[in-house]
Amino acid sequence: MARPSVSALAVLVACFLGGEASANTPGQVLVLDADSFEAAIKQHAFIAVEFYAPWCGHCKRLEPEWAKAAESLAPLSDGPAIVLAKVDATDEKNANLAKEQDIKGFPTIKIFRDGVARGQDYTGPRVADGIVSTLEKMSGPATFALTTEEQVKAFLARDPVVMLAVFQRGAAGLSVYESVARNMRGSSSGGLEVNFGYVMDAALLPDVEKPESPAVYMYKMFDERVVRFESDLTEDNLRAFVDSHSLPLVAELDKKPESRNILRRLFEYRAPKVLAFVDYRNEQQRGEIKAALSEVAAKGETNFKFVIGDSIENEGAIKFFGVSPDLLPAVVLHDTEADKKYVLREAVAGEIGAWLGQYGSGTLGGALK
Repeated sequence: MARPSVSALAVLVACFLGGEASANTPGQVLVLDADSFEAAIKQHAFIAVEFYAPWCGHCKRLEPEWAKAAESLAPLSDGPAIVLAKVDATDEKNANLAKEQDIKGFPTIKIFRDGVARGQDYTGPRVADGIVSTLEKMSGPATFALTTEEQVKAFLARDPVVMLAVFQRGAAGLSVYESVARNMRGSSSGGLEVNFGYVMDAALLPDVEKPESPAVYMYKMFDERVVRFESDLTEDNLRAFVDSHSLPLVAELDKKPESRNILRRLFEYRAPKVLAFVDYRNEQQRGEIKAALSEVAAKGETNFKFVIGDSIENEGAIKFFGVSPDLLPAVVLHDTEADKKYVLREAVAGEIGAWLGQYGSGTLGGALK
């Protein structure tokens, strides 16, 4: 008599235990319900679960991308297995599960690691290639342990912003550091994608006096080179520190690869954006306008996000904001919540601060729709 296959056994087990089999074929999206959910979370070290509604248009568009991503992830063997699953959150049977996971819209994707029942929100791309690349990042190591000067140098050169700390082995603060790193890795809630590294030898930290452990720093390729984290080492404090210091005072609106992450994160903020368009061939004017924006940003009196770009390279943006090339340089204040645009044409560096101040006082007129 032929022995039953592994997949057949999985189906038999499911029939007795309830729910659908969690031992899915690699490359397939695992279908879960309230009965099979807990077992699947415990079985798979890293699982991304889509909570969907059958009638939801966004869910229908995601479905083929989710399936394609699962298929693409199946052959990967150089890292931890990444499993994709889905739950019909509108099924009455799954109502309590959806409530426990705080599902309020569709589709909602949650990441579950190491059997922990509370998922992390996934707010990354919804197309297959983006899903794959983001989940690969999220499933990788939360932090990078660096042991040589060469490793530290390469780590600092990899991104415009990185976190680097010194901890002793087994230090309590290291678990907090790793938790924040894991939650920020590959997510885009605020678009944070900052790599976290650490050393055990404080002498490996460049550009700082040898600190006592623990010590946490942010290294940047803009503004201040190094900023030290000075608060109590809690997850909330560290997350707030990274959020508030990881963007430049004034970002450059260009197509350089290193600018992509910064600009994406900046434009995801709901705060009003201030964009200056200058002919970069006029270096003096460019410097003066950027300095004026930096001065306002450094005061920290507003939640504006500031950007400066070359008017020639950003012709499309200039047209979008209704700026005439004859009236440059121009500064645009875009209130994204109200979808209102204000334009300061033929801007002079010394007038920018006062003009932006009128917005804060409610006296700025001439909004464009």
